[in-house]
Amino acid sequence: AGKKSSGQRSLAGCASIMAGKGKIRLPTRTTASPRQGEIYWAELRPGRGAVMVVSPDEMNRVLDTVIVAPLMPSGGDWPTRFPISVRARVRSVALDQIRCLPARRLARRLGQADAAPARRILRAMFA
Repeated sequence: AGKKSSGQRSLAGCASIMAGKGKIRLPTRTTASPRQGEIYWAELRPGRGAVMVVSPDEMNRVLDTVIVAPLMPSGGDWPTRFPISVRARVRSVALDQIRCLPARRLARRLGQADAAPARRILRAMFA
């Protein structure tokens, strides 16, 4: 048997069946979890960049991975890009470049997306 990755190890021990109830109980992270709509500076490989967390908070609390959408310089009218303001600069959330990252690659929290644009982005994603 080969060595398991950290993702496989965390998923292997995640769920336990509660006796007699048939419900799955998932452990919560002991450190603060990234929250949906937060903006982070991340190690993207190759390079670094700003990303917005789009995965649900429930998922972020139990997994060691997050789903993110990179922030791009604003420009063009793309149907898969939504403008948001980050630190007084307009950026586009690139829903056409969503990726899954280990949470440890989120280097520094830059802020929280404004509620209205974030809701619009997430509705477009999950519609």
